[in-house]
Amino acid sequence: MTLWSLFKQIFGFPRRVWIAWKTALAEARIRKSLQADNCLLAYTAAGIPFRDPNIPDSTDHLFPEMTIRATGFDRYVPTASAELAVVFEMDGEKHTLYKGPVELKPRGCDVGGLAIKWCGTYLARRKGPATIRFLVAERELAAFPITLIGSADLAAKAQVSDFRLNADLERAEKTESPSRSAPAQLNTIAPSFCVNSPILAPNTELTGRLILFQGDQLLLRAPFRWKLARHRTLVKVKPTKPIATFDLSRAVIAQIEIMQLVKLRCPARLLTGDRVTNFEGALVAEADTFHAPGQ
Repeated sequence: MTLWSLFKQIFGFPRRVWIAWKTALAEARIRKSLQADNCLLAYTAAGIPFRDPNIPDSTDHLFPEMTIRATGFDRYVPTASAELAVVFEMDGEKHTLYKGPVELKPRGCDVGGLAIKWCGTYLARRKGPATIRFLVAERELAAFPITLIGSADLAAKAQVSDFRLNADLERAEKTESPSRSAPAQLNTIAPSFCVNSPILAPNTELTGRLILFQGDQLLLRAPFRWKLARHRTLVKVKPTKPIATFDLSRAVIAQIEIMQLVKLRCPARLLTGDRVTNFEGALVAEADTFHAPGQ
């Protein structure tokens, strides 16, 4: 062994120990300083992004976003690697949705573009409150309380408004008082109404039906369906002849059900000021308008 080799062996070992010790101290400082800002939890359905704590079971993907901040970097540790975990927690059970490395830097580390599949998974079929947590180096930096909902929950929150009962009368002159007209003059009726949903779920299709009756006599039964792509959807029933004789002198009761839940039950007044146009029984030009066939 040469003198130079002996010198390096004697004095190099303490230096390696010193570097390892300084590195460990810097990494401990970095882990202790970890924090997150700009934390978001978005989800997509039919290619449309949403940010809502209510997550429908038809959601395609979850997209967590955050910026990881840390201090304590020095010449021994200019950057650091850590593990990011996105954890789902519900009823005391924990499931890891994503786990992967991130590179911590003095300027911060932006985390985005993580598409976590949701629709069709075991967790998507569960319902109720839950939490999604962001952990870096096994330290929780952010938590998002969410509520998992399904079609029944969406139907329960949906509301119906603006019911109209348009009528086409077979006569030359139309008066403001249709009750003076003979029942035989009634040609077709074309009900319309708006369905309002506070939660959007473009992949979810709900069904319902409209029922018109006078006393015990059924006048019209029209099923309808629509996707929750807008907060407000106009439903128009194709102009249809009533099933039974329509007595214009008596009140008409309208009942609208969504997923077998009665959302509206009210007396209806015929609107005959303008002739009802001949709608097609399908989606029209307006994206928020659907037509339902009459029966």
